[in-house]
Amino acid sequence: MSIPAERAAEHFTYFAPFVTIDLTMPNADTRRLLDWEPAHPGLVADLEKGHYFTTG
Repeated sequence: MSIPAERAAEHFTYFAPFVTIDLTMPNADTRRLLDWEPAHPGLVADLEKGHYFTTG
């Protein structure tokens, strides 16, 4: 579902200030902060397996 930006505050009420924050963080910093490393294939490798697509 998508809503127009001008309705975001009304839709998200008290959570709106957090939803509208534009923050970025390099993935290396995120991994270090959370002490996390991915254990599954990346998006492209996962899509190349083809099980998301149907034929026919």
